[in-house]
Parts: sequence; C-alpha cells; structure tokens
Amino acid sequence: MIRFHGTRRSCRFGESEQVEDLCAHEDCGLCGILRHSFKLPQTGSGNMFGIYTTIASSKADAFSHNHHVRSNLHAVIVCRVAGRHAQYLKHACERRTAPDPGYDLVKALTVREGGDVLNPETVVYREDAIIPVAVILYTRKGWRPS
Repeated sequence: MIRFHGTRRSCRFGESEQVEDLCAHEDCGLCGILRHSFKLPQTGSGNMFGIYTTIASSKADAFSHNHHVRSNLHAVIVCRVAGRHAQYLKHACERRTAPDPGYDLVKALTVREGGDVLNPETVVYREDAIIPVAVILYTRKGWRPS
C-alpha cells in the first residue's frame, strides 16, 4: 500500500538543481530516511512508538516542517508499506511496540468509524515493513487548511 510520511527537513535538499545531495545533519529526518530508510529509534513522539503513515497527504503535511532552514519548500515522503493483516484500534496505546500476535501493522480507526483520529493512520513497527519510494517537494503558498 502507498502512504505518506511527514518529517523534519534540516537542509536545502531539492531547493535547486545545485542542491541534489543528501545532507549529513543528524536532525534531518528527510535525508536520514532517504539515506538509511526508516529507523525505529528515531521515530515516535512522546511515548508513542512506531513509524506513522497516512493516506491523507494533508495529515503528513502537518508533520512536515523545516528545522534550522528558512525555506518555502516542504517535503513529504511517499512510502510503500507492507503488511496484509491490519489490527484496527479505536484509541492510541502509548506503550505499544508491536501489533498483537497475528497482525502485521496497526490502523487507527477514524472518528467516523468510532475511533479517535480524523484522518486514517497506518503504523508499522518493523523497519523492513516500509520503504521510501519518492519525495514530494511543495510550497504551501495559496494553500489553506480546511
């Protein structure tokens, strides 16, 4: 399945034809993912664990931000997520480090489905279950959240 992942960008990768090389900044999630793929120890917010993705590019955009670089460009990574057996959860479980036995990944149910999130989320807990396949560079000029 194809999903989006928003992350931190701490360099000028993609700004122009002259800036095509990946940076070596430790805090640049974009270049780190493109160079080494996704790594579990570098993911998570607070006590949450796993690699979060979504089918909603606007939700991934909410997690895409520039760090120590002034730029109008933002980056979202397009990913391929592997897994056939999804565990559907209504609420976040902060201590979860894997889906329950028999499942490959976790999907969060939306409010409309009786869950907590507005946009669908898919979470994987294994680095080999997700690969970056493309980067979308964009500006937010003229865009307004709904």
